[in-house]
Amino acid sequence: FIESARKKFWNLSLYVALSIIILFISILYFLFSPIRKLSEYISALRFQKRVPFPKISVPEIRGLGEEMDRLFRELAGKEYVENYVQSMTHEIKSPLSSLLASSELIIENPDRLESLVSNIQLEGRRIQTILEKLLELSSLENQSQLEKKLNLNLQDVVQETVASSISEAVRKKYVSES
Repeated sequence: FIESARKKFWNLSLYVALSIIILFISILYFLFSPIRKLSEYISALRFQKRVPFPKISVPEIRGLGEEMDRLFRELAGKEYVENYVQSMTHEIKSPLSSLLASSELIIENPDRLESLVSNIQLEGRRIQTILEKLLELSSLENQSQLEKKLNLNLQDVVQETVASSISEAVRKKYVSES
C-alpha cells in the first residue's frame, strides 16, 4: 500500500511539476512575445522601414509602443524640417544674392539698367515661385491624406523631371546647351 501511494505521489508530483513548467513557459511567452514584437517594430523604424504597428495584446506594452512610435515620427518630422529649411535657405539665397548684386550694379552702372532690371524681375519671380511651392507643400503636409488621387504616367513624370533638371543645370551653367 505504501509503495502504491509513493508511486502515485511521484506520478502526481511529476504531473504537477510538468503543469507548472508548461504554465510558466506559457506565461513567459505571453509576456515576452509582445516585447519581441515591439522590439522588432522599433528596429524596423530605426532602419526607416515602413511596417505597420504590431498587434500587441498587453495594454501596457501596447501603450509603450504607441508612445515610442509617436516619438519616432516626431523625431523624423524634425529631421525632415531641418533638411527642408536648409534646402529652402539655399534655394532662396541664390536669387537673393543675384538681386542684391543687380541693385548694386544699377547704382554703379546706370547704362546697364534694362538688363539688370530684367535680371531682378527674373530672380524675383524665382523667389515667388519657391515661396508658392513652399506654401503648397505646407498645405499638403498638414493633410492627413490626399484629397484626391490621380493616376500618373511614370514615363511622363520622369521625362518632365529630367527636362526640368537639365534646364536648371543649363541655367546655373553646370552643363552646356549641346
